[in-house]
Amino acid sequence: MNGEPDIVRELRGAEKQGEMKELKEEDEKISQIVDKNPIPTLVIDNKHIITHWSKALERTTGLSAEEMVGTKKQWKAFYSKERPILADLLVDNRSENDIVTYHSNKYRKSALVEGAYEDEDFFPHLGDDGKWFFFTAAPLRNVNGVTIGAIESLQDITEWKKINDRVVSSEVKFRSIFENANDAIFLMSEDTFIECNPKTEEIFGCCRGDILQRKPYEFSPPYQSDGRDSKENALERINAAFAGEPQFFEWKHKKLDGTLFDAEVGLNRIEIEGKAMLQAVVRDITERKQTEEKLRNSEEKYRNLVEMAPDATITVDLKGAITSCNTAALKMIELPKDEYIGRQLSEVGPLQEGDMPKYLEVLDSLKMGKTPPPLEFQFKRKDGISGWAEGHIGLLKRNGKIIGAQLIISDITGKRMALNELKDAHELLFTINRGLERKIQERTSEIEKLVKQKDEFINQLSHDLKTPLTPIMILMPIVNEQLKDVKSRDLMKVINRNVYFIKDLVDKTVDLARLNSTKIEIVVEDTNLLSEINNIIENSQVLLDENNISIENKIGEKIFVKADRLRFGELLNNLITNSIKYTPDSGGEITIDAKEDGDFVTISVNDTGMGIKQERLSHVFDEFYKADISRHDLDSSGLGLAICKRIVEKHGGKIWVESPGRGKGTAFYFTLKSGKNNQNPQE
Repeated sequence: MNGEPDIVRELRGAEKQGEMKELKEEDEKISQIVDKNPIPTLVIDNKHIITHWSKALERTTGLSAEEMVGTKKQWKAFYSKERPILADLLVDNRSENDIVTYHSNKYRKSALVEGAYEDEDFFPHLGDDGKWFFFTAAPLRNVNGVTIGAIESLQDITEWKKINDRVVSSEVKFRSIFENANDAIFLMSEDTFIECNPKTEEIFGCCRGDILQRKPYEFSPPYQSDGRDSKENALERINAAFAGEPQFFEWKHKKLDGTLFDAEVGLNRIEIEGKAMLQAVVRDITERKQTEEKLRNSEEKYRNLVEMAPDATITVDLKGAITSCNTAALKMIELPKDEYIGRQLSEVGPLQEGDMPKYLEVLDSLKMGKTPPPLEFQFKRKDGISGWAEGHIGLLKRNGKIIGAQLIISDITGKRMALNELKDAHELLFTINRGLERKIQERTSEIEKLVKQKDEFINQLSHDLKTPLTPIMILMPIVNEQLKDVKSRDLMKVINRNVYFIKDLVDKTVDLARLNSTKIEIVVEDTNLLSEINNIIENSQVLLDENNISIENKIGEKIFVKADRLRFGELLNNLITNSIKYTPDSGGEITIDAKEDGDFVTISVNDTGMGIKQERLSHVFDEFYKADISRHDLDSSGLGLAICKRIVEKHGGKIWVESPGRGKGTAFYFTLKSGKNNQNPQE
């Protein structure tokens, strides 16, 4: 009865051998993927143990995979003392408040990987002068969405940070630009001006003191040109800018003397000393608006705009010969202008001869009135280095006749590289997740098979034990009647007690096995707690009186719970019986109480019995465990509290025990979902 069946041992041994072999093969595959990734990468499981430490990460941190894999020392690569890294927080499903605790407000959710977070930090002990890293951590989940680990990758941004620091150190230079700018520049806290440059005074016809601590809509007419309320419109744009959406729009402003003027306004969110503010740039376009129609037809204006554009702009005639280009285009192809104009586009680039069919397809689509997507292609410089570009193509017309085409080309090499890196990371995560999901499915199937065999074994064992017990229990009273001497009757009592103990043990073992099964269903109904417990106490009164124990039910009459009455009665009977067994022979008290807490009711059974030592509290719900190991009588099977735990869990609640110590009593607590009073009120 206490040993493990041969079939279970054989299955377990076979399972272990096959599982270890498959795990080893799977681990070798994942290790190769991680090691070949040029991005420093580590993977941890749901117990925070490092499973993979890439070659790139070895080079970055100086710590080898040999000394790191299998440990929980991932912090050692980055910090001087133990603390969780971002991957640890995701494995534990920690809240964003916990992430803030360790990463301040520098972290952010990844826009590309679901459930991932990004952050950047400085690590002074890496390299000669320390290093800055941008890192991304993403949870690894199984097919059921349960987190089974996390992956974290790092990107060295030290050089970028140095450049940024040089920019910050140039504050004096940018302050000079601020003071001498030809546009009005404001700083705003919420919707209030807190700083402005000298040009502001000129444009608005007032002094600095007339502007600060006032609102932008105070320098506007009541309504804008489109009829919208100025204050409402301004607040809408300010809120959008604070939310991270830069705003650029035309606005009707009002000078201090009431004179109206047209302006272009740009709003951008910035941070100064950790506080979010808005930078507002206001340009007086009154004169430009008055001459806009004339300037629109001005070729000189067009040329200037094209020349200053950051993207390459090229025009060609109907034969593909280049007719004009801007400075950005010449930088991209690295040719002087006199060697470029007049040449064929396919000959000097940036489009190559192999790209021309795609280019001609775009032109044909434009001629048919369609809007084709941008054209992506590779270009080469004189030094042979390749880059990626995105070209927007449009038709040039004169008097309704097509005379050529215009290409606006952006260098997207950096963007393309970043997308490729993200694609590689996605593929790696997909491969890892797929392998883990397969292993989990295999293990689940094997476990279900073993559980089924266990249940069948227990049911068969129960049947085999009950079969001989039944005639014994029937015959014992008959035999007992025939015994004459006292000694024989005493021996029969011992036999009787042992037989009933075996029957109780078998019944509770089967009951526990059924409660452990996922197939068992409980039928809950709204139950009056006071009434139900009173009935249970009444049924236990004889046992309470025999043991000199008083019981008090302090539960209010209006408390209802959702419970399976049969299982609830078994639960409370087990708890009351447990209190009786561990109360001294001199007697004691049991108090039952309940407290409503939101959607749940917490019920307590408190006794004045022998109590439980602190080191044993965590084991009282274990199967076959007895809190008092000195008790070897047959009064307890060691399964009653384990059954209580399963019953509470089947109801969606939880159960726990508290005790001040030996001789100070014990209190059991469990929760059930709150119920409703569905009884008809009395007339």
